[in-house]
Order: sequence, then structure tokens, then C-alpha cells
Amino acid sequence: YLDGLGLVEVPESIRQLKQLNLLYLADNSISRLPEWLGGLSDVRILDVSGNELIELPQSIHGLTQLKMLSLSSNRLTALPNELEPLSSLESLSLSSNPLRSLPSSMTTLKTLRRIGAIHCELRELPNDTGCLAALEKLDLQGNRIERLPLGFTQLTQLTELSLGNNALTELPESMGDLAGLTELWLQNNQLV
Repeated sequence: YLDGLGLVEVPESIRQLKQLNLLYLADNSISRLPEWLGGLSDVRILDVSGNELIELPQSIHGLTQLKMLSLSSNRLTALPNELEPLSSLESLSLSSNPLRSLPSSMTTLKTLRRIGAIHCELRELPNDTGCLAALEKLDLQGNRIERLPLGFTQLTQLTELSLGNNALTELPESMGDLAGLTELWLQNNQLV
């Protein structure tokens, strides 16, 4: 664990830890992740929340065993377009980043069960969001989302949906298809 140590960069010595499973670098002042990070292919949990990141290295694709990725509280304005190699990803935390959109390639992550993108600047979701067949929890509170994409109600595994404090004016007529939904937050929208 290298949390809260005031680091401005990832220590080069970590590069040699080829069997590393967990890498916690939260609450530092790291502005850039090194390209060699993708060579740590056994990493299953990567927490870089609470740093100064403005982008992710392309080598992030090398983390093919990654199950949990926490990027919250950084300065990310975009995610890499190609996320398919992160095919084991189950949990993605993006909250408190100035993200305006999510890449459509995110919808290819078939094992993704949880997405947290609270207080970003999201205006819309990818059109194929309904393809996230394993998604159980989606927290998008405090964004600028005006409408849900067609096919959104194909998220049949969804049990928790938080859309409070957005700019929604309507919900899909097929919202009832989300039969497994046990928690739904819609407060402070413009629903009529």
C-alpha cells in the first residue's frame, strides 16, 4: 500500500514486481502513470483515486487481469477509447472527474458489475449501455444526463440505479423491464 505518501510519481522499483496483485496508490499527487504499468499483468486491483491524473497511459490495456479499477477524484476528462482488453473488469469507479462522456468500448466489458461515476460532467451514456449484461449497480448521481439511451432497459441484472441530480426529462417507457431493480434514485431531475 502506497496510499497518502505524497508521491508525485509511481516508484520505478514497482516495475520489477511482476507478480503484484494489488496496487494502491490513492491520495498522492501523481499526475501521470508510467507506460511500464501495463507490464504488471497480474494486477487485479488498481486504486489511483485522489491523485492529479489527467489521462491514462495506453499501456493500461496490459492489465488484462484487472478486476477493480478506481480512478475517482482525479482530473480525467476522457478514458482510453479501447477498453476491450480489460475483459476481467468487474468494478469501475470514476467519480469526481470532469468526464463528459464514456467511451463506447466500455460496453464490451461483459464482466462489469459496478460503475460509479458520481459528480462527473457526463451528458450522455454510450448507446450500447444495454450490452453491459452483468451490470448490477450503476451510480450516476450529480451529472448532466438528459436522457437514457435506447436499450438501457436491457440491463436485466441491474438492482441499484442512482440517477439523482441530473437533467432527465423523461424515462424510457420500458423502464418496467428492469424487473430486478430494488433501488432507484431519481430525485432532483426535471421529470414531468
